[in-house]
Amino acid sequence: MRNKGIFQPTASPTDGLITEQLRLGAEHHQAGRLQEAEKVYRAVLALDPTQAMTLRLLGGLCVQKGDNGQGLDYLQQALAQTPNRHDVHHNIASAWRNLRVWDRGLAHSEAALRLKPDYTAAQISMAHCLYHLERYQDSVAWFHKASLVEKDKASLWLDYGNALRKAGRVQEAMDCYDKSEKLAPNNAELLMGRGAALWDMARLDEALACYDAALALKPGDFNVLVNMGTTLWSIGRTDDALDVYGQVLSRDPEHSDALTNCGVVYLGLGQDEVARDYFQRALDKAPAHPNALWNMALIKLADGDYVDGWRLYETGLRMGQRGVSLVPYKQAWDGSDIRGKRLLVWGEQGLGDSLQFIRYAQLCKQRGATIHALMPAPLQRLFKQCPYLDFVSTSVNPQDFDEHISVMSLPHRLGTTLETVPANIPYLFADPADVSKWENVIPPRDGRLRIGLVWAGSPRKEQLAANIVDQRRSMRLKDFLPLFDVPGVQIFNLQFGELRAEIAENGL
Repeated sequence: MRNKGIFQPTASPTDGLITEQLRLGAEHHQAGRLQEAEKVYRAVLALDPTQAMTLRLLGGLCVQKGDNGQGLDYLQQALAQTPNRHDVHHNIASAWRNLRVWDRGLAHSEAALRLKPDYTAAQISMAHCLYHLERYQDSVAWFHKASLVEKDKASLWLDYGNALRKAGRVQEAMDCYDKSEKLAPNNAELLMGRGAALWDMARLDEALACYDAALALKPGDFNVLVNMGTTLWSIGRTDDALDVYGQVLSRDPEHSDALTNCGVVYLGLGQDEVARDYFQRALDKAPAHPNALWNMALIKLADGDYVDGWRLYETGLRMGQRGVSLVPYKQAWDGSDIRGKRLLVWGEQGLGDSLQFIRYAQLCKQRGATIHALMPAPLQRLFKQCPYLDFVSTSVNPQDFDEHISVMSLPHRLGTTLETVPANIPYLFADPADVSKWENVIPPRDGRLRIGLVWAGSPRKEQLAANIVDQRRSMRLKDFLPLFDVPGVQIFNLQFGELRAEIAENGL
């Protein structure tokens, strides 16, 4: 009996040619001969336009040479055929990162890590996307994971340090910069990162030395010059700072950072109109420039333009000028109907800001909200006497409120104008028990005007930005000595901290 044969499909001659061509293309690719590799890959696609491996390799090559749009096209085609390839997701993430579309880069980095959790390249990609999305603590966590494997990668330690610095962990950032420098010394980017960290630590002379060294490696670099100008301004060398910014603007008259920083200098000099012009020029070039928007907000508020001023003031929350949201896990109240809801109003910046702006909570109370004030400990006793605050605490659980808002965002959400500033005064009252206590300490009124005197804020020398603000607002007790010669006044010291020693120094 004749055996029945089993049908065996024969390989197409084209299959063998494609295999050989892909081997040759990969060889060129790995050797860095990108042009030759691209020619081979395109020849393969001419034979089979849907060949998944070729689409993947050519897409990755396009991204590698900076043609991100075409790279994405090829990679998306490859992904449609091989959705579980971690490297395809990673290359797509790289393309989106190059295009600065950070949320899409993040999504594909996450997909790559779901398929291969120990994929170090995707961990680094995650860290970079999170950094640019200003999720600095999350970025730090992914850089840390990657650093456990890539211990000898100088660029990783540099980027890790930058993320730590942005997260406020400056000393840890310095440690990362040290590791990066040991692996790759004489790096201008590293010197810039270290200079910024030293600025944060108020070590300004050392920061300036870093920028000098960076300029030696990258003469005329705009970013180095801008940072150098900021440092010069911080140590009071205003003319030198303007000269450095001028070097940038002479070569790029629309450099938004240099324009903004010039504006900041002139704002500090009291030349508001000159400052306004610089901020506007910066915004003409970069309409979303956060620092220009923030400073324009300050000018508009000083002008009494509260509608635009308070709107722009919201920029400060996004850029950290107003601190970090105490309630990052919920969206803030947008000014919509609040009747019957529990509104959490949280304090930001200094104590004085909360003391001044808690008056706006009364308007929310009038709209039918229950008001819970989340405030630092020094304000607790005073705020508990405020008649329109239902609860006052130093901590809160998410289930205890429906909406939240910063106390400094209330003027914007409530549509405040110069004419509608709440003026129902007084709205803060001392605890009756404290009043009774101090009546036994302070002499009875004798007809003189009583003045409580504070002449300086907290210097916060370890926080340079805050220290610079304090230098602008604080005075010395000797500046107030003429007040003591005014007849009919009685002056009480309300100054706190080490500057109380000036009382004895001035013989009072």
